Amino acid sequence: MVVTGRDAVRIAQVADECKQLSPNGYEPLQVVCDLTKSDDIRRLVQSTIDRFEKIDLVAANAGVFSSALIGKLIEVTCEIF
Repeated sequence: MVVTGRDAVRIAQVADECKQLSPNGYEPLQVVCDLTKSDDIRRLVQSTIDRFEKIDLVAANAGVFSSALIGKLIEVTCEIF
C-alpha cells in the first residue's frame, strides 16, 4: 500500500493508522505528492515500482481532476495497465 498526499504529517498519520489495522503490522510506503504536478506523479510511480516492482491498483481521491488526465487513463488498455 502507498499513502500519498501533499501533507507529510497527514500522510504519516494515515500510514500509522493503516499499520495499526494491519494484522501483520505492515507499514505502507509514504510519498509526498501533488497530483497536479507531473514530476511528483512520476516520482510517486517510480517510488512505488522501486518498492513493489509493479502497481496492481490505483485508488485516487484527489480534489482536483483534469478531464485530459481522465481521457488518458481511459485510453490505457488492460494489457498496458
